[in-house]
Amino acid sequence: MTSQPSPAACAAAPAAILRPCARPGCSAYAAAGGRWCAAHTAAPQAVRAAADRRRGSAASRGYDHRWQRARLAYLAARSYRCAGYALAPGAACLTPASVVDHIVPHRGDSALFWAETNWQPLCKRCHDRKTATEDGGFRGAPAAAHDF
Repeated sequence: MTSQPSPAACAAAPAAILRPCARPGCSAYAAAGGRWCAAHTAAPQAVRAAADRRRGSAASRGYDHRWQRARLAYLAARSYRCAGYALAPGAACLTPASVVDHIVPHRGDSALFWAETNWQPLCKRCHDRKTATEDGGFRGAPAAAHDF
């Protein structure tokens, strides 16, 4: 016969497994169900907010009403077909394109920004995959050499 734990023992059991804080070097435990300890809970939002302030708004980076008009005209002229970034040879992405991607990142160069020869239509998934590859997984790490 197996022994069952008492109701008092069950009530004393933790509701969730405690995990270490996701902040590198922090030895505290995260709040139940969270990733960060009490001291670092606001850290990810603060870091993101600071990065957004440095980066500036989309309009200040050139993605204004003029860009939106050019983007829609470009996508419509190509029947909203995704160019299918990094798909297997011969494979086609069937998701409609919603993003006009700069093949070579313009990094603020106005001529490169507006050069239609540097544009390609991509769906959001293909664009996110390309961006993650170029930017080192959205963490700003240097990207490896690519054959784009």
